[in-house]
Amino acid sequence: PGSPAPDEATDGEWFSERPESTEMAGSVWPHVEEAIVDRILERRSTIVFANSRRLAERLTGRLNEIYAERVGIDVPEPTVPAAMMAQAGSSAGVSAILAKAHHGSVSKEQRAQVEDELKSGALRCVVATSSLELGIDMGAVDLVIQVEAPPSAASGLQRVGRAGHQVGEVSRAALFPKHRSDVLHTAVVTERMLAGKIEAIAVPQNPLDILAQQTVAAAALGSIDVEEWFDTVKRSAPFRSLPRSAYEANPHLTPARSPS
Repeated sequence: PGSPAPDEATDGEWFSERPESTEMAGSVWPHVEEAIVDRILERRSTIVFANSRRLAERLTGRLNEIYAERVGIDVPEPTVPAAMMAQAGSSAGVSAILAKAHHGSVSKEQRAQVEDELKSGALRCVVATSSLELGIDMGAVDLVIQVEAPPSAASGLQRVGRAGHQVGEVSRAALFPKHRSDVLHTAVVTERMLAGKIEAIAVPQNPLDILAQQTVAAAALGSIDVEEWFDTVKRSAPFRSLPRSAYEANPHLTPARSPS
């Protein structure tokens, strides 16, 4: 079973500018948002994973709004559409008092600050995309919450492994399906995670679109020698069998063939 595209209108099934209108429509998601806040407050530090930047931003804003209401901070009416928000925690003008977002559109400096705040305990929650999935030691994270089914069993295990990332600790996570059809997808992925059935990795062979992209990126840093670049490319596993003819067909290698 597949999950919907990240920015499809299905976000509206459980996100609203005000929970009252959603509750009137019979949606369960205001209660889920409250449950996520409950779990965050029960722990020292929590990472909430979302599968898109837009979802991460909107969820961050809602978590801060709910917490603000609980502690008696006035929540102003929203003045900017959530889709236009550049940073976290301000979907209704509420500061990031409980959670901040972490994804590729957040500056490197701000991502580092968010990570430091979570590690030190100054920040209770980070809502992240795959930006926190690999390669970052987040220290004493108590709980991982996954909103929507993980993209894969391997990705789900990596995300859950951010919690209890210390010797002898147990990784704990809670998964919240995003909509009705996502329940089945979440159940299947969770079952595969528990059974250790990780998806096989297939290395693409000679992906010419990637070759063109990397050639442009290398050329942007300075001039490159065609022969030396071919040797460099061939050292990469996907391009070990790259034919010379396919390499020379790359329009970015010869100025006369470069698109205008």
